[in-house]
Amino acid sequence: MKSTKIAATTNDICPVCRTGQLRLKTGTYETVFNDGEEDKSLKVPDMRWLDCEHCGEVVLDDNAMDRIDQAKYRTLGLLTPADIMAIRVRLQKTQEQMAALLGIGKKTYCRWENGTFFQIRVNDRYLRWIARMLDECPEAIEILKELAGETPEKNPKPK
Repeated sequence: MKSTKIAATTNDICPVCRTGQLRLKTGTYETVFNDGEEDKSLKVPDMRWLDCEHCGEVVLDDNAMDRIDQAKYRTLGLLTPADIMAIRVRLQKTQEQMAALLGIGKKTYCRWENGTFFQIRVNDRYLRWIARMLDECPEAIEILKELAGETPEKNPKPK
């Protein structure tokens, strides 16, 4: 079953087959996604979506897509892109600086933060550790910065 990120009303014609009428559906939305290793079933309760009575095309608005994305991260037990961004903001880092601190590529970090790719579990644990250390042991973050080769003049705060 395909999905597109289109806002539509039930009076609309299907954007794919251009024949069928879109019908409003409510309830538990079921789909399958791949976590990078295997397909996983996903059920998102209390959803609204449109589907074509002729070809079965599913049309999801931005809110529905966001809820599905959030459910994927919950299913995998991973921090969400918003959680990852919040850690970076608390550290007062740019995306490039955060990637350097973590010892990963800038594009990789950006993909985690924009939700293009899931972070692997070891990186998720590392991010969770950093978030916890910000609260419980800020000096540990200074040690991490030192290990990453940061010096005050190399790391100006982002504007």
